[in-house]
Amino acid sequence: LKIPPPILSRVFQTLSRGQVNLMNCKKIKATLFPFPYVQVISILIYILAGATPVIMSGLMSSYHWGFFFTIVPVTGFAALNYVACELEMPFGADPNDLPLNHMQDEMNTSMLMLLRNETDHIAHTSEQCASTYKEMKGKVEVCTVQSCIVEDTDATGPENIKLEDLMEVEAAKAAPAPAPPPAPAPPPLTAADLKGLEKILQSHVEHVDKLSLGFQQLVSSTSSLTEGLGKNTEIMQTFSRDINGFMEGYRQTW
Repeated sequence: LKIPPPILSRVFQTLSRGQVNLMNCKKIKATLFPFPYVQVISILIYILAGATPVIMSGLMSSYHWGFFFTIVPVTGFAALNYVACELEMPFGADPNDLPLNHMQDEMNTSMLMLLRNETDHIAHTSEQCASTYKEMKGKVEVCTVQSCIVEDTDATGPENIKLEDLMEVEAAKAAPAPAPPPAPAPPPLTAADLKGLEKILQSHVEHVDKLSLGFQQLVSSTSSLTEGLGKNTEIMQTFSRDINGFMEGYRQTW
């Protein structure tokens, strides 16, 4: 096969993954749930269905509550058993099984698309493209000022474009941009504006005072906490000395 090795290895890798997934599906179909476990679950469900009405009739004085507490557990365990049966065998034609026919149709459609001629189209360059630096340099057209003027005069007429006009346009483009006009002066502040600023400053000052008071309270609480820790340390040291003295006296006694 005239296929590059990386692409061919990718094809074989995809085929091997498909074979592995097929074997996993076969294991799911061939390996069923243990039969003794299934029999035990079925027998216990039958016992539950027969014993629950008897027990509920003796515990409940109301027929409605007896019916409710009988039907709910029995139906729930039976539904769980049926769900487990459906999950045990996901392949088949049942409504809850996997749509294998639809999956196979999509796979066949994807494979048939590879048979069309359009799938073999590969991006390529034209035969007239330049592949070397010299070829690209040779195809570059050099445009001078005179040639550009000639082309423009051919398109718009020689009476509209002149060399002096072109030079003036180029000089205007190269000239620095004029400075922007100065910004207008802000209007003077009125008495109402000054009063508003005074209120804002007063509120900021009050806020700063509150912050300073809070900081002072924090410092005082920190200092009291430090003093309490120092007292606790002294108590622990005294207790440690007492314990050491007791241990020394106990050793000397014995």
